[in-house]
Amino acid sequence: MSNFSFYLGDNGAVMDRLRRAAASIWGAVREASVDSFYLFVASDDYDISFGESYDAVGAVSGYVRCDGLEHTSGVDAPFNTYHNRRFITEVIKDNSWPLGNQWTGSFAAVAYSKATRKMILCNDPVGSAPLYFSRHGEGILGGTSLIVLSHCLKCEVDVVGVLQRITSPYCNYGRRTLLKQVSRLLPGEWLKSSCKDIGVSSVFDNSLCNGLINADVKTVARTVWDCLQREIALATGVNDRISVAMSGGWDSRLVLGAIAHRGSAVDCYTYGGEDLYESSIARRCASAIGARHQCFPIAGKYFPPRDRLENLVRETEAANHMEWYGMIDAIRGNGAGKSILLLGDLCESIDGRYMEELSSRGARRRSFANGLLGRPEQIAVATTATFDQWKEKKRRRIVEATCKNAGNLSPALAGMCTEDLVTQEVVKDLELSFLRVRDNMPAFTPMFDELFSWFHRIRFLVGSQIPQLASRFRPFSPAMSVRFLRLISTVHPSLRMRRRLMDAIASLPEFDVLAGIPSAQIPWLSARAPTFLRELLWGMRTGLDQVLIRSVMESKNARKRQRLLRSLDYIKEYQRDNVVSTVQEWFSGKWVKSDAYVQVVRNRANLSAWPLINEDIAAPANVSMILDLCQTDQY
Repeated sequence: MSNFSFYLGDNGAVMDRLRRAAASIWGAVREASVDSFYLFVASDDYDISFGESYDAVGAVSGYVRCDGLEHTSGVDAPFNTYHNRRFITEVIKDNSWPLGNQWTGSFAAVAYSKATRKMILCNDPVGSAPLYFSRHGEGILGGTSLIVLSHCLKCEVDVVGVLQRITSPYCNYGRRTLLKQVSRLLPGEWLKSSCKDIGVSSVFDNSLCNGLINADVKTVARTVWDCLQREIALATGVNDRISVAMSGGWDSRLVLGAIAHRGSAVDCYTYGGEDLYESSIARRCASAIGARHQCFPIAGKYFPPRDRLENLVRETEAANHMEWYGMIDAIRGNGAGKSILLLGDLCESIDGRYMEELSSRGARRRSFANGLLGRPEQIAVATTATFDQWKEKKRRRIVEATCKNAGNLSPALAGMCTEDLVTQEVVKDLELSFLRVRDNMPAFTPMFDELFSWFHRIRFLVGSQIPQLASRFRPFSPAMSVRFLRLISTVHPSLRMRRRLMDAIASLPEFDVLAGIPSAQIPWLSARAPTFLRELLWGMRTGLDQVLIRSVMESKNARKRQRLLRSLDYIKEYQRDNVVSTVQEWFSGKWVKSDAYVQVVRNRANLSAWPLINEDIAAPANVSMILDLCQTDQY
């Protein structure tokens, strides 16, 4: 992700405040201006973000690519600049949205037309790269950072926005943000504005789920794999060295398979110690293509001190994934330049993991049993009636969870909202969110949940890995690109469920080596072993893990074996002496109370609750720190 801010207007004081705010957070900034449009780009991001042509100027956070564009081999900056320049020239056209099939990427962007003096804001169909905007007098300003905007504007904290962001899945709905009068682009939105025109007009990319692919699974596997390979090649461009965030699962293995020909030019990074089973699987995968592999233990790094975490939040506004903190801390100390880091995020769309009705543990068991009994699979067709039923159920659940969590607000914020107010505002926000699902109307009911997850959990929580890792790398997740999402959203759910499509991809010749290595989830068997055996082993391994976990919790003995195979020891991290005081320091108390989160730490440390990943603590703490930083050094 790249950092930039912009102002379209004639108020010199606002422009100057925005310039100084950007410099105070990002350090050196580079500036471009045309007419009444002012653009400030962090100097470190300028070469990969900025673009200007004879008729447009703008910036891109993330990446955009267009088929057929020539580039200078071996020089990364011209490669990005050429694509950015063509992109901003394209999106300023009134009939350009949604983008044609020649375009792909994962992005948020601002572009200004020199001819029409109109400004365009846009993002991809999921919108994981944040882009904020706010009307100020007769002008409009915005950018990629809430903290920078808050230092320029005098805006209050949005209590409902805070409450949404500290409630699972830790996202905002609709356009809402943590700050009043500051909005975020909706997924797939193209927004046009001008300096003198108070109104804005929007067009949406509704190209997801546009059609239905229900061919032979082997044919579909080849189509999907060819698309993903192409997306990875476009994202990486002409870079000589590439890194991969490597796990023991198949999401990252797909990414590795696409760059296997690069061999020794690839670095694979895994969080966790060398002695973990998943680390050993990741190491074998790296070795299979001749890549280097490095592990980064989480020991002593999983609950970093306030000052270090705050520095990361100031830079990225994303510090939700503490598993990666050890790697960020270690590699930062090496002083090497930023390199591309590929992630497998949203490769899980291949097996429909976010179609809750089809992918839950219970659903997998039912599907397995039905297969043994020869019963056909029934997947409900999407209709207006089923959408309305799904929407009402989802709305009730979200409103209830959000209102229930109000007790974690600070007394000052809690006194500013009532249950009726929260309900009213959340319902209003959800209407915009539900419209994005409806306008991309899928063919089957289970896909309502999938799209909603893409637009919220993926967009905010999973997508936040990218800006967090951007503190040290240039991270890309090609499976979140426009072209890949358009394709995978048209594949019939029956092909994606029970890993049918993933298994068919693993059977392609390109995976003859990597498919022979077991996965972390299903040990000992290759991906080409009979489905029946793999699902049976998965069930047995899961069951044995639960038995061992119950034994540890009942005995309160952290030294006992926790799982069948050696895995991350979260118990040890929660039981470290300084964890309670560290978590208390994460929360200033101005916005969110620390009490409930400290109690979660204590419960997990004494094994009253099973120690899990700490995103349910880190995500609210991230919100608290963002707001702390928003309220300091205002201009």
